[in-house]
Order: sequence, then C-alpha cells, then structure tokens
Amino acid sequence: MTRRKVYLLLCCIVYSIQSFAQINSNYPSWIKQDYNYIYFQDSSDLKNLCDLLGAKGKSLTVLHIGDSHLQNENLPNQSRKLFQAMQGDAGIGLIVPFSTVKSYDARFYKSTHTGTWKYSKSYMSKFDYPMGVRGMTSYTSDTNATFKMTFSQNVSSANNELVVFRHDNDSVFEMEFFIDDQPAKVKYSDDEKVIYDIIGGFSVLSYKSRKTQSHQKDITITGLILQDSLHRGGVWHNAGVGAAPYRMVLSEELYEPQAKYINADVVIIDLGTNDFLYYNRIEPDLRQQIIKVIEKVKSANPNADIILTDAQEMKYKGKRTTIANQFSELMYNLSVEFHTGFWSYYTVSGGKNAWRFWDAAKYTQGDGIHLNGVGSELKGTMLFHAIENSVSLIRNKHIASKPFEIIADSSLMQEVDTIITDSLTTHKINLDQQNTKAVVKENKPTKTQKKDKTPSVYIVKKNDTLGGIALKTKVPIAKLRKLNKLNSDLIKPGQKLKLK
Repeated sequence: MTRRKVYLLLCCIVYSIQSFAQINSNYPSWIKQDYNYIYFQDSSDLKNLCDLLGAKGKSLTVLHIGDSHLQNENLPNQSRKLFQAMQGDAGIGLIVPFSTVKSYDARFYKSTHTGTWKYSKSYMSKFDYPMGVRGMTSYTSDTNATFKMTFSQNVSSANNELVVFRHDNDSVFEMEFFIDDQPAKVKYSDDEKVIYDIIGGFSVLSYKSRKTQSHQKDITITGLILQDSLHRGGVWHNAGVGAAPYRMVLSEELYEPQAKYINADVVIIDLGTNDFLYYNRIEPDLRQQIIKVIEKVKSANPNADIILTDAQEMKYKGKRTTIANQFSELMYNLSVEFHTGFWSYYTVSGGKNAWRFWDAAKYTQGDGIHLNGVGSELKGTMLFHAIENSVSLIRNKHIASKPFEIIADSSLMQEVDTIITDSLTTHKINLDQQNTKAVVKENKPTKTQKKDKTPSVYIVKKNDTLGGIALKTKVPIAKLRKLNKLNSDLIKPGQKLKLK
C-alpha cells in the first residue's frame, strides 16, 4: 500500500472517531473557524453590509459570480437560506433553463426543453450569441421550441415577478411564459428586458415562442430572474458557470446594463479555480485580467461592496495543487489595492494539505476538485458566517481585521501528523485545540464609554445563528464562544447563551 493510501486511511480513522456532535456541527474540527471573516482594511470596505444586513425593512441584494462550485446551487442556496432567514425573502434571483444550454441542473429545479436550441456559455473561447450577467445564453429560431423549469417544491410567495433579459432586434419572436399553465402578464417591456407579473407559490415555469408576424425569426434569452416586485428583504443571485475562469466576466458584453438593473449592494467574485488548477501555475496575465474584472464590476455598480475570494487547495489528476497559497496572496494584495473585502477560504478550509480531511469526511465528489452537496452546504454556511462575523466586528468598532500576513501561513502538515499519531494511541481527537487565537482582540473599555446595557442572557430562537446573535446583541462572536464554552457555532432553539 502506498504512503498516500496509508495516509488517507489514517485520515478516515481520524474522522471516524470524532464525536457525533463534532460531525454535525457547522464546522468540523479542522476548519480554522477563528479566521472565518471577510478581511477588510476599513469599515467602508463593507459599508452596505454593515448598514443593511439584518436591518428591519431594508432590502439587500447580493450578486455571487463564480464557477462550477456555484452553478448547481448547493453552495449559494445554503448561503441564501441563512441570509434570507435574517434579511427576509425577496426571491430566488437569477435562474437558468439549463437543458437549453446543455448543462447540468440546479439542485432545487430541473429543466427540460423541446425543439432546437443553441447557446453560448462564458467559459467558451468562441461564442455566437451575446451574454449577460448570468454567463449563459439560450437561442432558438425554432417556432416550436419550448422549455420548462420544474421546482422540487413550490417557490415562496415572494417570487411574484419574472424578469427576462433578451437581446432585442427587429426580428424577435414574442415570448409567452406560463406559471403552472397560467399565462404570465407583461407589465413592462423595453429593448433589454420584459417584466411579468406572476403569482408566487408555483412549481412550474414554462416558455414557448410565438410568431405573429412574418419577419419574426428568432429569440435570444440572456437571463431570467425571479424576485419580489417590491424588493422586500434579501435576494442572493447565483451567477455560477461551470469551467469559468476570470476572463469569463470580460466576455459578457451585456454584463453592465444587466448588473445595473440588478443593482447589487454586494458583489462576491468567487473565481480562480479554473485559472490555476490544470497547470498548477499563475499565468503572467492573470493579475491584469482580475483587475479588469474588478473595474468592470465597479463600473456597473460603483457603490457596491466587493468581496474577493481565493480557492481551496485541490487535486488535479491525483496531484495536489501547490499554487493555491500563492493565488491566495495575489487575491489578498488585490483586495488591498482596490479596497475590497477578501475571504480567505484557502485559510479557513484548512490551508495546505487540508483536502485529505474533506475527502476523508466524505465532503467531496472524489475528483479532487469539487465538494459534494454536504461539503458545498458547509462552505455556503462558512461564507455567510464570515459575512456575519465581519459585520459584527465593524459594528463593535473594530476598524480593520487581522493582517493577512499572519493568517496566510496555515499549513496543517505537522498538525495532521501529530493528530493522527495521537488518535491512534489515545482514540481522542480535539482539533479545536489546534485552532489559532481569535482574529481580533476585544477592545478594552475606557472611562468615557457609556454604561453597558446588554442583557446577561439571550435565549436562542428558531433560525438564529451565532453570528446573527452577535449582530443583535452587539457581543463579539469570539466572546460568545468563550462565555458559553462553545467548540463550534452549533446552537439550538431554547438554548440560553451568556452575554456577560
């Protein structure tokens, strides 16, 4: 048996002897949860999040741009659920009839079609049809072409408006949309889009072309949105395209007008895997491509908070990608240069060699690249908690988060060897003791501070998260963990948390 196979076997043993509580917590033991923050230099980097997250009666729109880690909705839908539990439901956001573009479906809806459809996807080197913010375009000249999107359960009543981005010209078919077989009513139309009044709570959205005049010959659909017509609450748009690199955003010629319509308060740029994975190197022109993407996003939504991310260390054809830490440093440096937020998922996920833990815990698809549904949901939870944690820091008057230079060195190699040896001899695992100290120290009270009016106990309610409680009570999340001796962020309704 090879050393690698022995090592993976030992990782499986480590995982198997973890306690039930650890396995079912939001964070497995190897996650560096004390570093799960959106890095920021100044509170103004995350101004919209700080002003709007959890604010009663305020809408908040997130646009999440990414690759295959997003497309199937496992990750963004988990973030969306946690986000909307706090912010309120303003609809699903961007959706795609994936069968028309010959791609795999989302987790919570499936698509089918009839007739002949052609397509463009933004990862392609050449494409025939213009693309917008969603990165996928459906085209047909077939008057009998249809598509149907069937949701696994009825969508919420908040999804009472359908927006269809189309590439208009003098020869387009008229579009007919149906909600559970009932025709959708057009309430607005211009050269870029058509907006329909619909009734939420449906399970099937369907489309067919209608030719009413001889000159009509085709239709190009560049995006669909389900949303609340009054924008009450939060909407988390998923713009993930499988195989997409950074240059994909640059190929989306309709990105800017569509992004302006979406008017995101927060744009998360979650790309990079397809830029360094296959050749295990960072190409000389990648930095400039990323800069152009940041500038394009800023041009469309100049007031949006922008959050850059890095990528987990992965494997390609059985070989570990050793360049992920360098990509992480590149993204951090760009976040400093352009005053954006930065989520170091590389660090939080465990850093160097941590993929073996994810693999042993059965959080991966086995290809060395992709997380499975459970792993993706864990990442989606981590992302939203990182946002909560950073907003809590800022609201508690922390001007900046921990310098990246300290957290970049997150190798687990020696920790893994020690833990495996100890586990085989004592059958006890406590990776939480391996976690480093909290990201920021609490501010010491001064004589000029007002008397603390914080209640001493908080009773956990349904859908509460630890980060959300930190926002409500203005007690830093690190302090909540310490006061209540929490080894993870797992809490349950009815639980009493000390606030002092």
